[in-house]
Parts: sequence; C-alpha cells; structure tokens
Amino acid sequence: MKTNKYKILVLSDMKSTATRTIKSSISLSKMIDGDIHFFHVKKPTEVVEKESQLSAMRTINKAHVSISSDIQNLIEPIAKDYNTRSPIVIRLVT
Repeated sequence: MKTNKYKILVLSDMKSTATRTIKSSISLSKMIDGDIHFFHVKKPTEVVEKESQLSAMRTINKAHVSISSDIQNLIEPIAKDYNTRSPIVIRLVT
C-alpha cells in the first residue's frame, strides 16, 4: 500500500533569514517525517542587463550554477548538524 509522505516547501529569497528558515523546516520535517523542497526564484532582469541573447543565456547559466552552489553551501552544514539527509530537493528558477 502506498503511503503519502508530507512535503515541506521552503520559499527563500536567500537573505539573512534563510538559515533560520532551513533549521525550522528541518526540525518540522523530523517531527512529521516529511521531505523538504527548497525553492528560490530570481528574475532574469536581476541577473542580466542589456546584452545580446546569447550573452544573456551565458550570464543566466553562470548565475544558476553560482546560486545552486550557494544554496548547497548553506544547506549542507545545517543538514549535517541536524543529522538529516543532505540531499534536500533544490529548485532554482531564473
């Protein structure tokens, strides 16, 4: 029989409160045995200024890799401290 697992969605703008939010969501996920989905959205206009289409795509891809790395660096130490699964699902949209 299939059992549904709770999913916790963490929406973040990667400001100073992101650490507290992740810690709270990890604590909650341990209580209810749920999965955490971390979601960060950044407008392309915040990443790209006036450039050609090809250059804009390169800039967006570089920003995507950089932000993904920042999120991993933020989540991994907290997940290790809380002794939880490190691979928290990360969604990044630019």
